[in-house]
Amino acid sequence: MQEQTRNWCKFPYPGHPKGCPNYGKKKGCRPMVPLVSTLFDLKKPHWLAVVSFDLAGHMEAMASKHPGWSERQQRCCLYWQGKVRKQLRILCENWLKQHHEYRHTSCPEAMGVNIFRTAHLCGIKMRKSAYPTVYKVALLAQPL
Repeated sequence: MQEQTRNWCKFPYPGHPKGCPNYGKKKGCRPMVPLVSTLFDLKKPHWLAVVSFDLAGHMEAMASKHPGWSERQQRCCLYWQGKVRKQLRILCENWLKQHHEYRHTSCPEAMGVNIFRTAHLCGIKMRKSAYPTVYKVALLAQPL
């Protein structure tokens, strides 16, 4: 758990020179969410739920469907992110049906969890680049 992880949201990226536009506005984002250690008991077993999305395949499909689109338009998250979030939510809900004492967060980065490092330590191979595959990760843990 690192404070610097919570600040990744403020890093500039294409089209967003001040970082994520949700920072300070969205309920599940920084700085409105607390550190993970203040909500979850990390001394007890905790889990990652992971879904992957074939962004390269999606972009190919969009290129076929919309031949004039730029690469940026083909990868636009408005056309796929909702579906991936729903898959993760359903995965978590189904797991929680069997593990009633657990809760989940679908934005552990905002709570200070370095997802890439944590996934790597768990044997989950994820790339920091969203291409060719996007990963969406949730943390499942017992509350304090």
